[in-house]
Amino acid sequence: EDLNGYGLEGTRETVKFNSMQEDTQTEFYYKSWGLYRGDYDNMPGITINIDDLRPYDIAGEEDAWITIWPIVFPSATMTSLRITAPLGYVWNTKWSNFEVTANCVDTEPCEDFGGAGGGVIPRVEGGVSNALVWDQVYFNPNVKYGFRHKIRMPLFGPRTSANAFFFEFG
Repeated sequence: EDLNGYGLEGTRETVKFNSMQEDTQTEFYYKSWGLYRGDYDNMPGITINIDDLRPYDIAGEEDAWITIWPIVFPSATMTSLRITAPLGYVWNTKWSNFEVTANCVDTEPCEDFGGAGGGVIPRVEGGVSNALVWDQVYFNPNVKYGFRHKIRMPLFGPRTSANAFFFEFG
């Protein structure tokens, strides 16, 4: 029952957001993520740019570069982060390809993604190849963060899920 006395529906277990997730995966980042309290209406939109949209099989078995930028918080924020790509996309696990800054110029300064001193490298875990996970990242207030990495493009777009990238902070 909510604060107004209305009944709520729910489940004892967290509903899987990603169908690639196994039932045995119980780490915190596979469970539901909370919502932020605050005014984020003035935050710039996050841009996702993929340099080559050809599928992996047609692109000579080469992964495409993906740039995600800018991520900006109005106040200092330490959080976990999960970025889930559409089903069929596969994040590259060769971390030497991970670039901790993107689109930094003198007029648009930025910092290493997730923290100073070389940035924070994500991981892909447990067969969920379309999700990047950071246990902990730090964002200074009003600083533009971004990164570049490689991602494998699918032969076909997803048919049973959204063709969208999801960012979960918390």
